Amino acid sequence: MGQKNCSNVANLSKKLKVYINPFDFTLDKDKLFNITTGEAASSQITEFLLNIEHNGNVAGDESDIMDEESELESEDSVSDDTDSENN
Repeated sequence: MGQKNCSNVANLSKKLKVYINPFDFTLDKDKLFNITTGEAASSQITEFLLNIEHNGNVAGDESDIMDEESELESEDSVSDDTDSENN
């Protein structure tokens, strides 16, 4: 191992002694921990963070559906206006 790598490992070891060790196998695997304070996040925050990608995808899908509905309404409105002009 190079001198720079040894230095990086030593720095990491020092920081892990001051902060919580995120690799500690005794930590509860069902909780998220703040590395600097060692405190577990609340269940609400944990659920929010662990589901953020899914929730974002759902919100994006809902937005796409709303956009499609809006486009259809606009097309219907233009079609109604054209029909009115032709009569």
